[in-house]
Amino acid sequence: MSQSKFAAKMGVKRQYINKLVHKGIIPSYDGKRVDDIEAERLMKEFQDPHRDNQRDLNKQKRKNNDLFEASNSYESIADMSEDEKQLMLQKQREKLDELQAEAEELGVGKENIDDLEKMDMKSLNKAILQQELRIKRAKADESEKKSVPVDYIQEKAFEAARLTRDGLLGIPSRLSARLAAENDPHACRVMMETEIIKQLDNLSEMFSEL
Repeated sequence: MSQSKFAAKMGVKRQYINKLVHKGIIPSYDGKRVDDIEAERLMKEFQDPHRDNQRDLNKQKRKNNDLFEASNSYESIADMSEDEKQLMLQKQREKLDELQAEAEELGVGKENIDDLEKMDMKSLNKAILQQELRIKRAKADESEKKSVPVDYIQEKAFEAARLTRDGLLGIPSRLSARLAAENDPHACRVMMETEIIKQLDNLSEMFSEL
């Protein structure tokens, strides 16, 4: 039997079978073919130390009845018990429900994720990633609508500064004759303050329009 057909029979990837062949765990014949009965027996006998450690950790978690923590820390779905798989599915559906509510507030459509109960873990994970991406895009679009181009700000700031400068430089010509004719220092100060405050108010008004 070819390695690819044997991998399909065992429900694993062809690369995994090829890896076992290269390691000498499963013998190959006529190039890349394997004896399916012999190979199946050898696969069952073969134990990956890393997976053994993971299984031991999983057993310990199950003894502690901490399904919530356990379902979040396994390397693959195959390591989970049926209760843990169901818990993971429940959590994923709740996550997708939360994302859907947030998406609706942002005006994002449901995008064919209505029937959550029929989704397996793979479908739920895919839907969660897609929905998170839609929400990020919607938020980015909203942020872009509220943003103002940098060039526009720079242009308006330069214009405001120029008008303020011109207004301040014009104060002496506007007040010189009046100040020369005024003998009261207080009146002189009031006239100058009034002109300066006027220019500052104009500047504030221009920036408030940005």
